Amino acid sequence: MKKQLILLATATLFAIQGYAQSLQDAIKLTQSERFEDASAAFKTVLKSDTKGDAYFYYADNFIKWEEPDSAKMILNQGAQAHPNNALIQAGFAKLALTENKSAEAAPRIAKAIELVKADAKTLSKEAQASVYNKLSEGYIYSDSKNPDQALAYLAESEKLNPKDAEIYILKADALLAKSTGDASEAIRNFEKAYELDKSSRRAILGQANLYRAVNNFDEAVIYYDKAINLDPGFAPAYRERAELYYRAGKIQRGIDDYKKYLELNNSPSARGRYASFLYVAKDYQNAINEINDALANGNTNPILYRVLGYSYYEIKNYPEGLKNMEKFRELSKGGKPKLIPLDYSYYGKLLAENGKDSLGIEELKRAIELDPTFTDGYGDIASIYFKKKNYVESAKYYRLKIQKTAKPDYNDYNYLGRALYQNKDFAGADSAFTKVAEYLPNLTIGYYWSALSKNAQDNQENLAGLAKPMFEKVIEIGSADVTKNKKDLVKAYEYLGYYYFLKKDYSCSK
Repeated sequence: MKKQLILLATATLFAIQGYAQSLQDAIKLTQSERFEDASAAFKTVLKSDTKGDAYFYYADNFIKWEEPDSAKMILNQGAQAHPNNALIQAGFAKLALTENKSAEAAPRIAKAIELVKADAKTLSKEAQASVYNKLSEGYIYSDSKNPDQALAYLAESEKLNPKDAEIYILKADALLAKSTGDASEAIRNFEKAYELDKSSRRAILGQANLYRAVNNFDEAVIYYDKAINLDPGFAPAYRERAELYYRAGKIQRGIDDYKKYLELNNSPSARGRYASFLYVAKDYQNAINEINDALANGNTNPILYRVLGYSYYEIKNYPEGLKNMEKFRELSKGGKPKLIPLDYSYYGKLLAENGKDSLGIEELKRAIELDPTFTDGYGDIASIYFKKKNYVESAKYYRLKIQKTAKPDYNDYNYLGRALYQNKDFAGADSAFTKVAEYLPNLTIGYYWSALSKNAQDNQENLAGLAKPMFEKVIEIGSADVTKNKKDLVKAYEYLGYYYFLKKDYSCSK
């Protein structure tokens, strides 16, 4: 603030202050994810840029907008006009890291650091620190993550400009990017950033996200509200608060926040995020409507086809689902976006639903191979085999799902029991359904199917009554709601009537 007052008081430097403020406004728009507005602002800023830094920030806007070709074009223009600008070299490095091209980034990083050191006497410490900050970003936010390297660059920044709030925001994010993810140290850095700059929306947002991550939703909302009150045009706060509302079960409030986010950022990536949010919120038809509208208006983001494929599967429109997943895979051949296990899973299920069972199973196996914790894949394979009436393989994969799942649920044992029952392994089925009864002691399902499995092992001409205790349990539990349990009760009474008839206890049988 003191520096700004001096500049304002110095007539000869007034023009420079005006330029700096314009650049900061444009940067602020990028941070707000208002990429189109920022792009227009940078075009104006470039007209009065004498140092070349604006080229970096303009390109950075395109990087965050997921427009790497445009970013490269702007950086090339900047390098031609300002060949010794260290920040522009850092921009080339960041772009390369974003595209997972570490080998291309290395010489640019070396050049940026070389230029900073060569100009150390003429370049302000703030400007020098800024270069290290930007180099660290490439290692924090890209696929080429290297949090330790980022922290090393930030240590250099801190030596040069310890009062820069940006350093501590980046340190917090770098710490969270580490596999050990030190949240307590991260929160201290966000707090320090806010102490240094009470107008830092990103410092507030970082704290909000951390509280959300540990399920402290009330505290997180306070910080999201604080960021929005500080700047109602700060789009990321609406998006992140929407995610919180979804996790808290307040779906409509989340959708309202996402709509506000889109008013501020209507980029292809933003619309893709919104459609993904609708899918995660199980609002599949609206996700489909949103994506089809975006595609009709020229949006070419491949992610849209992914979410479209997922959503069509969920509403059981399997032909459309398969068509869109194949389109997504075609667009992803270059590795962007990278296929994730869920892509293989949905593609596999869609293939199976379209009559291509063997291909579907291979895709699901690929999903499990990529992510061994993706245990639902075993259940999906088992389900395909079950529909094909291959009950041996179905049971095999249901067993694998149970073995690989930390906490199997009643459905895992229920499906295993059904496969074993169909395969006439009634003892195995009984064991599985007994587990279902342990999970759901107040419902008839486990007792009923256990009874059927036991009865299938009994001599029907001279019942030993193997199923009798379980069918009696069905009557005990099911009588609380006769309408709901009518089918199970009928079977139980039928069995007991026949059992007592064979035992010549006719009054009981009747």
